[in-house]
Amino acid sequence: MAKMEKNDWLQQAEQHLFHLPPADIGAALCLENMKYGLAKLHFVQHALGLKPDATFIASPDVTVTINSYRWNNGFGYGGKLAWGDGEHELIFLDTKPNCCGMIVGGLERLPSKEALIQRSVAMKREHCEVEGIRIKWNLEKGNHFVDVFEVRPLEPGIKLPPYAFMAHTSGSELKKESHLGPGLYIDASETLKSWAEVVATPYGPANVLTGRRARDYFEFYAVAETFARKRRERAAQLLFDDFTTLTNANHQGLLNLNEIALGINTWHGTPGETLHPLALRPDLPAYLFKGVQNFSTEMIKALGWEARAQRLGVYHRLKDANMLPHGAGYNYPGWKEVVRTHEVDGRRYFEVASKNGAGTEIVNDLRNVPYEYRGKEVCSQTIELGLGKPVAELVPIYVLKI
Repeated sequence: MAKMEKNDWLQQAEQHLFHLPPADIGAALCLENMKYGLAKLHFVQHALGLKPDATFIASPDVTVTINSYRWNNGFGYGGKLAWGDGEHELIFLDTKPNCCGMIVGGLERLPSKEALIQRSVAMKREHCEVEGIRIKWNLEKGNHFVDVFEVRPLEPGIKLPPYAFMAHTSGSELKKESHLGPGLYIDASETLKSWAEVVATPYGPANVLTGRRARDYFEFYAVAETFARKRRERAAQLLFDDFTTLTNANHQGLLNLNEIALGINTWHGTPGETLHPLALRPDLPAYLFKGVQNFSTEMIKALGWEARAQRLGVYHRLKDANMLPHGAGYNYPGWKEVVRTHEVDGRRYFEVASKNGAGTEIVNDLRNVPYEYRGKEVCSQTIELGLGKPVAELVPIYVLKI
Protein backbone atom coordinates (compact mmCIF):
# COMPACT_ATOMS: atom_id res chain seq x y z
CA MET A 1 0.00 0.00 0.00
CA ALA A 2 1.48 3.32 -1.09
CA LYS A 3 2.12 5.96 1.55
CA MET A 4 -1.07 7.91 2.13
CA GLU A 5 -1.39 11.57 3.01
CA LYS A 6 -3.94 12.86 5.48
CA ASN A 7 -6.54 13.67 2.86
CA ASP A 8 -6.08 10.28 1.19
CA TRP A 9 -7.40 8.54 4.29
CA LEU A 10 -10.51 10.71 4.17
CA GLN A 11 -11.12 9.98 0.52
CA GLN A 12 -10.72 6.26 1.16
CA ALA A 13 -13.11 6.46 4.12
CA GLU A 14 -15.72 8.20 2.00
CA GLN A 15 -15.64 5.26 -0.41
CA HIS A 16 -16.54 2.96 2.50
CA LEU A 17 -19.64 4.94 3.50
CA PHE A 18 -22.84 3.41 2.09
CA HIS A 19 -25.82 5.71 2.33
CA LEU A 20 -28.62 7.42 0.46
CA PRO A 21 -28.21 11.10 -0.44
CA PRO A 22 -28.65 12.83 2.95
CA ALA A 23 -32.27 13.92 3.31
CA ASP A 24 -31.56 16.57 5.95
CA ILE A 25 -28.83 18.27 7.96
CA GLY A 26 -28.93 15.61 10.70
CA ALA A 27 -27.92 12.95 8.18
CA ALA A 28 -25.39 15.24 6.48
CA LEU A 29 -23.64 16.04 9.78
CA CYS A 30 -23.45 12.37 10.72
CA LEU A 31 -21.97 11.31 7.39
CA GLU A 32 -19.44 14.14 7.44
CA ASN A 33 -18.32 13.14 10.93
CA MET A 34 -18.32 9.40 10.18
CA LYS A 35 -15.85 10.06 7.38
CA TYR A 36 -13.29 11.02 10.02
CA GLY A 37 -14.18 8.11 12.27
CA LEU A 38 -13.78 5.64 9.42
CA ALA A 39 -10.46 7.21 8.44
CA LYS A 40 -9.22 6.59 12.00
CA LEU A 41 -10.35 2.96 11.82
CA HIS A 42 -8.62 2.49 8.45
CA PHE A 43 -5.40 3.98 9.80
CA VAL A 44 -5.44 1.63 12.80
CA GLN A 45 -6.22 -1.39 10.63
CA HIS A 46 -3.29 -0.55 8.37
CA ALA A 47 -0.98 0.00 11.35
CA LEU A 48 -1.90 -3.46 12.66
CA GLY A 49 -1.25 -5.14 9.31
CA LEU A 50 -4.94 -5.57 8.46
CA LYS A 51 -6.77 -4.58 5.31
CA PRO A 52 -8.16 -1.04 5.87
CA ASP A 53 -11.74 -1.84 4.92
CA ALA A 54 -13.95 -0.64 7.79
CA THR A 55 -17.42 0.28 6.53
CA PHE A 56 -20.44 2.21 7.74
CA ILE A 57 -23.85 1.30 6.33
CA ALA A 58 -26.39 4.01 7.10
CA SER A 59 -29.93 3.30 8.21
CA PRO A 60 -32.93 5.55 7.34
CA ASP A 61 -32.58 7.24 10.76
CA VAL A 62 -28.90 8.12 10.29
CA THR A 63 -28.11 11.12 12.46
CA VAL A 64 -25.76 12.68 15.00
CA THR A 65 -25.11 11.26 18.46
CA ILE A 66 -25.48 13.59 21.42
CA ASN A 67 -22.85 11.62 23.32
CA SER A 68 -20.05 14.18 23.18
CA TYR A 69 -17.19 11.70 23.51
CA ARG A 70 -18.47 9.43 20.75
CA TRP A 71 -19.21 12.35 18.43
CA ASN A 72 -15.84 14.03 18.96
CA ASN A 73 -14.14 10.75 18.09
CA GLY A 74 -15.79 10.68 14.68
CA PHE A 75 -18.86 8.52 15.16
CA GLY A 76 -22.53 9.18 14.54
CA TYR A 77 -25.70 7.15 14.94
CA GLY A 78 -28.08 5.16 12.80
CA GLY A 79 -26.15 2.40 11.05
CA LYS A 80 -23.85 -0.59 11.24
CA LEU A 81 -20.10 -0.11 11.62
CA ALA A 82 -17.90 -3.09 10.69
CA TRP A 83 -14.12 -3.56 10.62
CA GLY A 84 -13.62 -7.30 10.16
CA ASP A 85 -15.15 -10.75 9.86
CA GLY A 86 -16.05 -11.00 13.53
CA GLU A 87 -12.94 -12.92 14.57
CA HIS A 88 -10.19 -10.27 14.49
CA GLU A 89 -9.16 -9.49 18.07
CA LEU A 90 -9.74 -5.77 17.65
CA ILE A 91 -12.29 -3.49 19.32
CA PHE A 92 -12.57 0.29 19.01
CA LEU A 93 -13.53 1.61 22.45
CA ASP A 94 -14.28 5.12 21.20
CA THR A 95 -17.55 3.86 19.68
CA LYS A 96 -18.75 3.45 23.31
CA PRO A 97 -21.04 0.40 23.29
CA ASN A 98 -23.77 0.99 25.88
CA CYS A 99 -26.47 -1.72 25.55
CA CYS A 100 -29.23 0.83 24.97
CA GLY A 101 -32.47 -0.81 23.89
CA MET A 102 -36.24 -1.01 24.11
CA ILE A 103 -38.73 -3.40 25.65
CA VAL A 104 -42.26 -3.61 24.26
CA GLY A 105 -44.88 -5.33 26.39
CA GLY A 106 -48.44 -6.24 25.50
CA LEU A 107 -51.26 -5.25 27.87
CA GLU A 108 -54.82 -6.58 28.07
CA ARG A 109 -56.02 -3.52 29.97
CA LEU A 110 -55.08 0.14 29.74
CA PRO A 111 -53.34 1.25 32.95
CA SER A 112 -54.53 4.51 34.46
CA LYS A 113 -52.18 7.46 34.31
CA GLU A 114 -52.46 7.99 38.06
CA ALA A 115 -51.50 4.40 38.85
CA LEU A 116 -48.52 4.52 36.51
CA ILE A 117 -47.31 7.81 37.99
CA GLN A 118 -47.57 6.35 41.51
CA ARG A 119 -45.65 3.24 40.52
CA SER A 120 -42.99 5.29 38.75
CA VAL A 121 -42.44 7.39 41.87
CA ALA A 122 -42.39 4.29 44.07
CA MET A 123 -39.84 2.44 41.93
CA LYS A 124 -37.35 5.27 42.38
CA ARG A 125 -37.69 5.06 46.16
CA GLU A 126 -37.32 1.31 46.44
CA HIS A 127 -33.98 -0.48 46.60
CA CYS A 128 -33.64 -2.50 43.41
CA GLU A 129 -30.78 -4.69 42.24
CA VAL A 130 -30.08 -6.63 39.06
CA GLU A 131 -27.19 -9.12 39.15
CA GLY A 132 -26.07 -7.56 42.43
CA ILE A 133 -25.89 -4.05 40.92
CA ARG A 134 -27.91 -1.26 42.56
CA ILE A 135 -30.19 0.28 39.94
CA LYS A 136 -30.71 4.00 39.58
CA TRP A 137 -33.76 4.47 37.39
CA ASN A 138 -33.50 7.30 34.84
CA LEU A 139 -36.58 7.10 32.62
CA GLU A 140 -36.85 10.89 32.66
CA LYS A 141 -33.39 11.56 31.21
CA GLY A 142 -32.37 12.22 27.62
CA ASN A 143 -34.33 10.15 25.14
CA HIS A 144 -35.41 7.54 27.70
CA PHE A 145 -39.17 7.17 28.14
CA VAL A 146 -42.18 4.92 28.72
CA ASP A 147 -44.95 5.16 26.11
CA VAL A 148 -48.41 3.59 26.36
CA PHE A 149 -50.20 2.72 23.10
CA GLU A 150 -53.29 1.30 21.49
CA VAL A 151 -52.26 -1.58 19.21
CA ARG A 152 -53.57 -1.72 15.64
CA PRO A 153 -52.48 -4.88 13.79
CA LEU A 154 -51.41 -4.35 10.17
CA GLU A 155 -50.71 -7.96 9.20
CA PRO A 156 -53.65 -10.34 8.69
CA GLY A 157 -53.68 -13.12 11.24
CA ILE A 158 -51.22 -11.56 13.68
CA LYS A 159 -52.44 -11.78 17.27
CA LEU A 160 -51.42 -8.99 19.61
CA PRO A 161 -52.85 -7.56 22.85
CA PRO A 162 -55.06 -4.45 22.51
CA TYR A 163 -52.56 -2.20 24.32
CA ALA A 164 -48.82 -2.02 24.67
CA PHE A 165 -46.05 -0.09 26.37
CA MET A 166 -42.56 0.72 25.14
CA ALA A 167 -39.66 1.58 27.46
CA HIS A 168 -36.30 2.91 26.24
CA THR A 169 -33.34 2.50 28.62
CA SER A 170 -29.69 1.41 28.77
CA GLY A 171 -27.37 -0.36 31.21
CA SER A 172 -25.87 2.85 32.56
CA GLU A 173 -24.71 1.26 35.84
CA LEU A 174 -22.10 -0.74 33.91
CA LYS A 175 -20.31 2.23 32.35
CA LYS A 176 -17.58 1.83 34.96
CA GLU A 177 -16.00 -1.09 36.81
CA SER A 178 -18.11 -3.44 38.91
CA HIS A 179 -17.96 -7.03 40.11
CA LEU A 180 -19.38 -7.97 36.70
CA GLY A 181 -16.39 -6.66 34.78
CA PRO A 182 -14.23 -3.76 33.58
CA GLY A 183 -17.02 -1.41 32.49
CA LEU A 184 -18.25 -0.34 29.07
CA TYR A 185 -16.99 3.24 28.70
CA ILE A 186 -13.35 4.17 28.16
CA ASP A 187 -14.01 7.59 29.69
CA ALA A 188 -15.60 6.12 32.84
CA SER A 189 -13.43 3.08 33.59
CA GLU A 190 -9.88 3.24 34.89
CA THR A 191 -9.53 -0.45 34.08
CA LEU A 192 -10.34 0.14 30.42
CA LYS A 193 -7.93 3.05 30.30
CA SER A 194 -5.19 0.73 31.53
CA TRP A 195 -6.14 -1.95 28.99
CA ALA A 196 -6.39 0.35 25.98
CA GLU A 197 -3.68 0.75 23.37
CA VAL A 198 -3.63 4.32 22.10
CA VAL A 199 -2.88 4.61 18.38
CA ALA A 200 -1.99 8.08 17.09
CA THR A 201 -3.84 8.76 13.83
CA PRO A 202 -3.95 11.87 11.61
CA TYR A 203 -7.41 12.56 13.07
CA GLY A 204 -6.67 12.13 16.74
CA PRO A 205 -5.91 9.19 19.04
CA ALA A 206 -7.82 5.91 18.79
CA ASN A 207 -8.31 3.76 21.89
CA VAL A 208 -8.31 0.10 20.90
CA LEU A 209 -8.20 -3.33 22.47
CA THR A 210 -6.34 -6.19 20.80
CA GLY A 211 -5.59 -9.82 21.59
CA ARG A 212 -6.84 -11.28 24.87
CA ARG A 213 -8.03 -7.88 26.11
CA ALA A 214 -10.38 -7.57 23.12
CA ARG A 215 -11.88 -10.99 23.88
CA ASP A 216 -12.13 -10.18 27.60
CA TYR A 217 -14.03 -7.00 26.79
CA PHE A 218 -16.38 -8.76 24.38
CA GLU A 219 -17.11 -11.42 26.99
CA PHE A 220 -17.96 -8.66 29.46
CA TYR A 221 -20.09 -6.93 26.84
CA ALA A 222 -22.23 -10.09 26.55
CA VAL A 223 -22.73 -9.95 30.34
CA ALA A 224 -23.66 -6.25 30.10
CA GLU A 225 -26.14 -6.92 27.29
CA THR A 226 -27.91 -9.55 29.38
CA PHE A 227 -27.88 -7.16 32.34
CA ALA A 228 -29.50 -4.41 30.24
CA ARG A 229 -32.27 -6.77 29.10
CA LYS A 230 -32.95 -7.86 32.68
CA ARG A 231 -32.93 -4.23 33.78
CA ARG A 232 -35.60 -3.32 31.21
CA GLU A 233 -37.64 -6.36 32.20
CA ARG A 234 -37.42 -5.35 35.86
CA ALA A 235 -38.54 -1.80 35.09
CA ALA A 236 -41.56 -3.19 33.25
CA GLN A 237 -42.42 -5.47 36.19
CA LEU A 238 -42.31 -2.53 38.58
CA LEU A 239 -44.51 -0.36 36.37
CA PHE A 240 -47.09 -2.81 35.03
CA ASP A 241 -49.02 -5.70 36.57
CA ASP A 242 -49.42 -8.30 33.86
CA PHE A 243 -47.82 -8.00 30.46
CA THR A 244 -46.52 -10.14 27.63
CA THR A 245 -43.02 -9.33 26.42
CA LEU A 246 -43.28 -8.75 22.67
CA THR A 247 -39.64 -7.78 22.22
CA ASN A 248 -36.70 -6.79 24.42
CA ALA A 249 -33.58 -6.06 22.43
CA ASN A 250 -30.57 -3.77 22.41
CA HIS A 251 -30.02 -1.42 19.48
CA GLN A 252 -26.62 -0.02 20.45
CA GLY A 253 -23.68 -2.27 21.06
CA LEU A 254 -21.29 -4.91 19.80
CA LEU A 255 -22.59 -7.66 17.52
CA ASN A 256 -19.26 -9.47 17.51
CA LEU A 257 -15.60 -8.51 17.89
CA ASN A 258 -15.71 -6.44 14.68
CA GLU A 259 -19.22 -5.00 14.34
CA ILE A 260 -21.26 -2.53 16.32
CA ALA A 261 -24.89 -1.54 15.97
CA LEU A 262 -25.07 2.23 16.31
CA GLY A 263 -28.76 2.72 17.04
CA ILE A 264 -30.20 -0.03 14.82
CA ASN A 265 -32.25 -3.17 15.31
CA THR A 266 -30.42 -6.25 14.03
CA TRP A 267 -30.98 -9.98 14.00
CA HIS A 268 -29.34 -13.32 13.37
CA GLY A 269 -31.03 -16.32 11.82
CA THR A 270 -34.35 -16.29 9.97
CA PRO A 271 -35.77 -12.79 9.36
CA GLY A 272 -39.29 -12.26 10.65
CA GLU A 273 -38.94 -14.42 13.76
CA THR A 274 -38.52 -11.38 16.01
CA LEU A 275 -40.50 -8.16 16.32
CA HIS A 276 -38.51 -4.93 16.14
CA PRO A 277 -39.76 -1.57 17.48
CA LEU A 278 -39.55 1.72 15.60
CA ALA A 279 -40.32 4.79 17.72
CA LEU A 280 -40.83 8.16 16.02
CA ARG A 281 -41.92 11.40 17.68
CA PRO A 282 -44.07 11.23 20.84
CA ASP A 283 -47.07 12.58 18.89
CA LEU A 284 -46.78 10.00 16.09
CA PRO A 285 -47.48 6.26 16.00
CA ALA A 286 -44.69 3.81 16.68
CA TYR A 287 -44.46 0.53 14.77
CA LEU A 288 -43.57 -3.10 15.21
CA PHE A 289 -41.63 -4.48 12.25
CA LYS A 290 -40.62 -7.89 11.06
CA GLY A 291 -37.21 -7.83 9.44
CA VAL A 292 -36.49 -8.81 5.86
CA GLN A 293 -33.10 -10.14 4.70
CA ASN A 294 -31.31 -6.99 3.58
CA PHE A 295 -30.01 -5.54 1.47
CA SER A 296 -31.38 -7.46 -1.51
CA THR A 297 -29.26 -7.88 -4.64
CA GLU A 298 -31.76 -5.76 -6.56
CA MET A 299 -31.70 -2.96 -3.98
CA ILE A 300 -27.90 -2.86 -3.82
CA LYS A 301 -27.85 -2.46 -7.58
CA ALA A 302 -30.64 0.15 -7.60
CA LEU A 303 -28.81 2.23 -4.97
CA GLY A 304 -25.67 2.27 -7.12
CA TRP A 305 -23.60 0.44 -4.51
CA GLU A 306 -22.86 -2.81 -6.33
CA ALA A 307 -19.70 -2.03 -8.31
CA ARG A 308 -18.09 -0.04 -5.48
CA ALA A 309 -18.83 -2.68 -2.85
CA GLN A 310 -17.44 -5.45 -5.05
CA ARG A 311 -14.32 -3.44 -5.85
CA LEU A 312 -13.70 -2.79 -2.15
CA GLY A 313 -14.41 -6.41 -1.20
CA VAL A 314 -17.26 -5.53 1.18
CA TYR A 315 -20.29 -6.62 -0.85
CA HIS A 316 -21.07 -9.35 1.70
CA ARG A 317 -21.55 -6.72 4.40
CA LEU A 318 -24.34 -5.11 2.40
CA LYS A 319 -26.00 -8.47 1.71
CA ASP A 320 -25.88 -9.35 5.40
CA ALA A 321 -26.66 -5.91 6.85
CA ASN A 322 -29.94 -7.19 8.34
CA MET A 323 -30.82 -3.94 10.06
CA LEU A 324 -33.79 -1.71 10.80
CA PRO A 325 -33.93 1.77 12.33
CA HIS A 326 -35.00 1.93 15.96
CA GLY A 327 -36.02 5.60 16.00
CA ALA A 328 -36.55 8.72 13.94
CA GLY A 329 -33.20 10.38 14.56
CA TYR A 330 -32.38 14.00 15.34
CA ASN A 331 -32.69 16.83 12.86
CA TYR A 332 -31.92 20.55 13.06
CA PRO A 333 -34.65 22.36 11.09
CA GLY A 334 -32.94 25.76 11.09
CA TRP A 335 -29.91 24.50 9.17
CA LYS A 336 -29.70 23.72 5.48
CA GLU A 337 -26.34 22.11 4.75
CA VAL A 338 -22.77 21.52 5.91
CA VAL A 339 -20.66 24.17 4.20
CA ARG A 340 -17.25 23.17 5.47
CA THR A 341 -15.45 21.23 8.19
CA HIS A 342 -12.70 23.03 10.11
CA GLU A 343 -10.02 21.09 12.00
CA VAL A 344 -8.32 22.79 14.94
CA ASP A 345 -6.08 20.94 17.41
CA GLY A 346 -7.45 17.58 16.33
CA ARG A 347 -11.11 18.52 16.72
CA ARG A 348 -13.72 19.12 14.05
CA TYR A 349 -15.91 22.18 13.79
CA PHE A 350 -18.80 22.05 11.34
CA GLU A 351 -19.85 25.18 9.50
CA VAL A 352 -23.54 25.00 8.62
CA ALA A 353 -25.71 27.29 6.52
CA SER A 354 -29.01 28.66 7.77
CA LYS A 355 -32.24 27.84 5.95
CA ASN A 356 -33.86 31.19 6.53
CA GLY A 357 -31.15 33.82 6.71
CA ALA A 358 -27.68 34.91 5.79
CA GLY A 359 -24.46 33.79 7.38
CA THR A 360 -23.33 30.50 8.84
CA GLU A 361 -22.92 28.88 12.25
CA ILE A 362 -19.91 26.88 13.39
CA VAL A 363 -20.65 24.04 15.81
CA ASN A 364 -18.75 21.19 17.42
CA ASP A 365 -20.58 19.36 20.19
CA LEU A 366 -24.28 19.10 19.33
CA ARG A 367 -25.45 17.97 22.75
CA ASN A 368 -26.92 21.33 23.71
CA VAL A 369 -28.20 22.38 20.29
CA PRO A 370 -32.04 22.34 20.02
CA TYR A 371 -33.27 19.55 17.77
CA GLU A 372 -36.44 17.87 16.59
CA TYR A 373 -37.25 14.25 15.80
CA ARG A 374 -38.03 13.21 12.26
CA GLY A 375 -41.44 11.81 11.33
CA LYS A 376 -43.07 9.09 9.26
CA GLU A 377 -40.57 9.47 6.42
CA VAL A 378 -38.23 7.15 8.34
CA CYS A 379 -40.89 4.43 8.38
CA SER A 380 -41.67 4.97 4.68
CA GLN A 381 -38.02 4.76 3.66
CA THR A 382 -37.54 1.60 5.71
CA ILE A 383 -40.31 -0.07 3.71
CA GLU A 384 -39.10 1.33 0.38
CA LEU A 385 -35.59 -0.02 0.97
CA GLY A 386 -36.97 -3.47 1.71
CA LEU A 387 -35.52 -3.57 5.21
CA GLY A 388 -38.67 -4.80 6.90
CA LYS A 389 -42.45 -4.98 6.99
CA PRO A 390 -44.64 -3.21 9.58
CA VAL A 391 -46.99 -5.65 11.30
CA ALA A 392 -48.54 -3.33 13.89
CA GLU A 393 -49.12 0.37 14.41
CA LEU A 394 -48.86 1.61 17.98
CA VAL A 395 -51.06 4.67 18.46
CA PRO A 396 -49.84 6.84 21.36
CA ILE A 397 -52.13 7.38 24.33
CA TYR A 398 -49.68 8.94 26.77
CA VAL A 399 -45.95 9.20 27.49
CA LEU A 400 -44.29 8.96 30.90
CA LYS A 401 -41.02 10.84 31.52
CA ILE A 402 -40.70 11.13 35.30
